[in-house]
Amino acid sequence: MSRIEENVIKKIMERAETGLNKYGTTMERDDLSEIDWLIHLQEEVLDAAVYLEKIIELKHQTFELLYNVTTTNEELFNV
Repeated sequence: MSRIEENVIKKIMERAETGLNKYGTTMERDDLSEIDWLIHLQEEVLDAAVYLEKIIELKHQTFELLYNVTTTNEELFNV
C-alpha cells in the first residue's frame, strides 16, 4: 500500500473509535433500517456540499485578491 492508502486506513480507524466513544456502538449496529442509513448518508453528503461551497467561495476570494494585486501592479509598473 501507498502512504496515501495507509493514511486513509488510519483515518477510518480513528473515526470508528470516535464513533464508538460518541455513540456507544459500531457500524455493526442493527437498530437502524435501510432508510435510516440512507438518511444518515444524505445528511453527510449535504454537509460535504456545504463544505465544498465554502471552499469554492474561499478560492474565488483568493483568485479575486490575486487578480486585484496583479492588476494594481500592472498599472503601477505599466506592465
